[in-house]
Amino acid sequence: FFWCDQNTERLMYALIINEQNTIQTPIIQNPSFKKNVFDTIPFYLSDWFHFNTVIFPSSDGFLYGISVKRFSKTEERIRLGKQLSQLLFSPELFSSFYHFLHTVPHTGSRFDMEKMIGITKRTSPMLRTCYPEVIHSLDGEKTDWFHGKIKKAFFKREELPKQIELTDWYLHKKRQLHALFAVEHWLKK
Repeated sequence: FFWCDQNTERLMYALIINEQNTIQTPIIQNPSFKKNVFDTIPFYLSDWFHFNTVIFPSSDGFLYGISVKRFSKTEERIRLGKQLSQLLFSPELFSSFYHFLHTVPHTGSRFDMEKMIGITKRTSPMLRTCYPEVIHSLDGEKTDWFHGKIKKAFFKREELPKQIELTDWYLHKKRQLHALFAVEHWLKK
């Protein structure tokens, strides 16, 4: 199909659709992951309070992104993927995202982007100092998810949320998390 019309957006949507369907059974529906991740109170609370958000930092000091909602639903992950692709490749913002990517050393810490919005003190560690490198494999878990037709709606462009510039929202959520951790620390005393 792509070779005929060279529709890169449709190709990108097809990749998103395939990826999200591919992980549905071996990861999202995996009994161990369901019990220990997706069916836990912290997971539900993070969804309810919008603590799971994909953020694209820009070189001009703004954060853009979209909150993750109902992550265990394939359709919602497909919608999110399409929205994120629209945001990332938007003509107004892409060059600023690209410039950030190529000028800021990546450590896996939120501080990489927080420096761009005026935060001068690191409050989150570098990812590689907290977690070991883990190799995930779907070997033995692979199944063919495609059994018929793909919903035409999956190939339709999604509307972006009204609020995609999240700098102030991010700072507010950061304060909420610090308050939550302070309460947790106080309760453990």
